[in-house]
Amino acid sequence: MHWMRAVVVAALSVAAAAGEAPPKKVKIAAISLVWDDGHRTLENALKALDEAGAAGADLACLPEECVYQAAEPIPGPASEAIAKKAAQHKMWVVGNLRELGGDGTFVTSFLCDRAGTIVGKYRKSHRLPYEDDIALGDDLPVFATDIGAVGLKAGTDHYFPEIDAVLRKRGASLVVWSTSPFPIRDEHLETLTLQGRAVHSGLHIVVARYAGKEGYGGYRDRFSWTGTWPLGRAQVFDPDGHTVADSGHAGGVAIATISASRLGGAPRNGGYEAVGRYAAITAPELPPPLPRKEGMKRVIRAAAIECEGDIHRLIAKLDACGAAGCDLVCLWEYVWYGNDAEVEKFRERNRGYLARIAEAAKRHKMHVVIAGELERGFNEAILFDREGNELGRYTKINQTTDKKSKYYQAGDKVGLFDLDFGRICVKICADVYSPELDRVAALHQADLMLLPTQDAGPFTDHTRIRDLSRCVDNGYFLLRAAGGTAQTDHRTYIADPWGFVLAASQYATRNDPLIVTLQLDNRPKYYEWPAAVRKAGPYPDPVLRGIKPEAFGQMYSGRNTPEAKGDLRATLLRCRRPELYKPRPAPM
Repeated sequence: MHWMRAVVVAALSVAAAAGEAPPKKVKIAAISLVWDDGHRTLENALKALDEAGAAGADLACLPEECVYQAAEPIPGPASEAIAKKAAQHKMWVVGNLRELGGDGTFVTSFLCDRAGTIVGKYRKSHRLPYEDDIALGDDLPVFATDIGAVGLKAGTDHYFPEIDAVLRKRGASLVVWSTSPFPIRDEHLETLTLQGRAVHSGLHIVVARYAGKEGYGGYRDRFSWTGTWPLGRAQVFDPDGHTVADSGHAGGVAIATISASRLGGAPRNGGYEAVGRYAAITAPELPPPLPRKEGMKRVIRAAAIECEGDIHRLIAKLDACGAAGCDLVCLWEYVWYGNDAEVEKFRERNRGYLARIAEAAKRHKMHVVIAGELERGFNEAILFDREGNELGRYTKINQTTDKKSKYYQAGDKVGLFDLDFGRICVKICADVYSPELDRVAALHQADLMLLPTQDAGPFTDHTRIRDLSRCVDNGYFLLRAAGGTAQTDHRTYIADPWGFVLAASQYATRNDPLIVTLQLDNRPKYYEWPAAVRKAGPYPDPVLRGIKPEAFGQMYSGRNTPEAKGDLRATLLRCRRPELYKPRPAPM
């Protein structure tokens, strides 16, 4: 071990001799205040800022409506008091209040600089149906700071992944999400989608939210049966989806120390383009959903078959799927030739393989999707229907065929197909680097995403975050047909729209097909409190209104719960604002 120490010392000496300063560190403070009645005061918000300032924060972030009060202008008394704390501690501060504007009441995040000047505002731009008491802002701005370009979002903005993507396209390296408890608070869904947005867009994400005064669940060391308690957990995520600071369920101030080199950036006028493969994202109207026919099958058997290089064993596995009553089978991403010469050399053999797969589809009256370098010299997916006929092909958008090949061809549209039980989308391997593809699938209300892939990146937690968070954000089931690698968690799996794996392959063995029964209409729901509860305000806690005090501490006692009001994805799609997702016009 002595030689290792010597090398390290020598390296440090060289750096010191060269006069290299250590990289600057930036401290980010994510704040979780107490949600309960009487705790959301200006005094408590200022105390939290003092704590962040004492820790040397460069940026401190408060939760949504951090002071429970009537709407007031910004600048106004509360925002100016918060700005004074920014000046006192020479730090940037993001606050959030109800703002009284000339044309309505807004939920507004505001940015204070180190001198205590309010240098920018963001008015919450999206809302769910139960938020009809607020007006909306009409911009997704990014602000320049001395630590980097910062974007802001508030509350239920989080349900719209376009916001994070647009903020990144507009230069943000860090996004601050100031939020308050939703009617249903699901820790898994919020954490997974936060990690996913960080990964997809290469963002640092700061989460400022609320905790309960008696701990998570309203009683210590126990959880909530109703999903209605504040989560606590002020957090900071890095672009790998890793949690670099977390206050825990009890709340408080979480401090993340980040290298300045990982932040930076400057505001620009980016956004989604209105033309091309992903034009649906900015289109003013949603694509039509798949028409529902009377008696349409919506409970299906679906299968994913891991890499199987022997055609005879592959057909045997397809026969096993047929014997199990499968409606849909997703195969791996195959490579059946290595260069242009082999495309011609093996074409008839490869067409013979495809014919055998089509015969299996017909024999068992099931749909089969296979992808890869199959017969035409570029990477594509082929879909066979229940009669063994070719229903369609999808050409891989992020094509991995050598561009020097005379056969090279990249896809120009998303691979959507309507089957007799629902709508599916197909993407292949490197297509995962385009989350826009998944979003277009969601806009078309696809039921399933099929992912044949040789994806074998070094960070498999990154892979799972990416795949599973997109299930949640886009509301689809996932069939992922992969191959084994040196990493033990790189698997074939089937997941649901909540981002949970329903079945996965075993490691380092030849696997049977993964087969799962999927209820395609069993999907996340949209919840809200009844109108009378909403009008009465957040206090006393709607969960406990009318519940006898002696029942408060009982785990199994009754609790009030929000009402399910239909499909979550369908509700969210109606609340999108595609006009905000386009590039901003350049200044005159």
